[in-house]
Order: sequence, then structure tokens, then C-alpha cells
Amino acid sequence: MEKFNFDFLKAGINEGRFETVAKAAKVSDEIRPELVVNISINKMCINGLASKMLNIETGDYMKAMVLTADQCENDVNKKFFIMVSKVKTDDMMTLAAVGKAKGVGRKLFCSYAACYSQFLQNTPDAQAITADKLAELGYAYGIDKKDSEGKPYTKYTANREVHYELVDTGIDYPNSDGSMLRIWACVNAQIIDRPYDPSVEAETAADDAEDKKANALETVADTANAETAAETQDEITASQETAGDKDDI
Repeated sequence: MEKFNFDFLKAGINEGRFETVAKAAKVSDEIRPELVVNISINKMCINGLASKMLNIETGDYMKAMVLTADQCENDVNKKFFIMVSKVKTDDMMTLAAVGKAKGVGRKLFCSYAACYSQFLQNTPDAQAITADKLAELGYAYGIDKKDSEGKPYTKYTANREVHYELVDTGIDYPNSDGSMLRIWACVNAQIIDRPYDPSVEAETAADDAEDKKANALETVADTANAETAAETQDEITASQETAGDKDDI
């Protein structure tokens, strides 16, 4: 992950440059723009209200920044930050809606292994740790399973969701591509306990299957469009050849 200019950020924070994001039109049952730490390990989500506020959609990018306990002065509301961009740099994660649907106002998901565990812990001194360590500390649980070849493994799932409100710091950060990215603070966390529930596991499996189905349909559609384009080109070529034959006559 890129080394951030923490002093530059901290100066802006100390000046009190925080401004609550103005509420846009209500999206579903959402009441505030949020970054949500999901129960699926490494999965994070920007809710529909936030994606509308930030004007982002499938194919855009997000990067996160986590300060140390000293840098955030042991204040968890000054520890977690994100930035979003239309242009990808090496340390950015791709955002995508279910089925890769386009358009702002949709929930956008990404995998962010580098900092997921810290956002999940929601403490000033949170460290990046593995899923099994999260389970040891009480933030997750493990279920023993077997893969398609019968080999045993443990699937870990967080036992809570963490909902952060996204707040505008008023600070623009110079990105590595030369652009300026607005920094959004993740504050006022709401923690929702999600203890082990077999129905939740089944629901997650169903969602995964639905995603695969949607992606497969997209692939079929792309293939069909390509085949149609090829057939159209063949017809054009055939027409040109026929025209050429008439000229020869």
C-alpha cells in the first residue's frame, strides 16, 4: 500500500475540517452514506446513498488509509479514511455492484484484505491480522468444511457488521497519477452483532450463486453480441463481393 503523507492529513484534521455529508434522496431504507464492513471476510461495501453522493459506480475504484493509534491520537473517529477515483492506481480496489450493474446509487462491493481486519475491529490500536486471528480475538468464527476434492479447510466469517458514516474531511490528497482525491473519514461506527446462523450461511451461498449466474449471463450476452457483429460483418463482406461480381459482368 502507498505510503501516505499522514502529517498532511493530520494537519487538516486538527484544523477541524470535518463536515457531515449532506443527505441526498433516500435510497431504499438507508438513512446515511456508509462504508459497511461485511461479515464475509475481506468484503466491504459502499451503500447506495454513499455511491450516489460520491457519484461512483461499477468499475470505479477505492483506496483506504488507516492511521496508527499515535497518529489518530487514540480517537477511532480519526483513524479510518477512504478515497474514490475514476482512475486506477496500483493500490486501489475495484468497486462493483451485484451482477456488475452500472449506475450510481447502487451498493458497491470490493475485497480489501489489506485493511479489512482493522476496519472490522474498530479500535484506535487495531492491527492488520488474519481471519484465524480475528476468530481468536472474538471478531469471527470458523466452520470446518471440505472442498470439492474432500480436503478439509476452515471457512471464517465475521460475527458482526460495522457501519461507518462517511464524512467529508475537506482535504484533497495528491494521488500518484497526479489527480487530487477527496478524503472521506469513516466515523460514528454502528456495530451490528451477527452471530453464527445457518440460514445466514445459506443466504450467503445463494448470493454467491446468484452473482455467478449474473456474471455468466453477462458473458453469454457479450458472446452473443460478438457473434452478431461477426455475422453482420460477413453479410457486409458478402454484399461487397456480390457487387464486385456485378461490376465484372
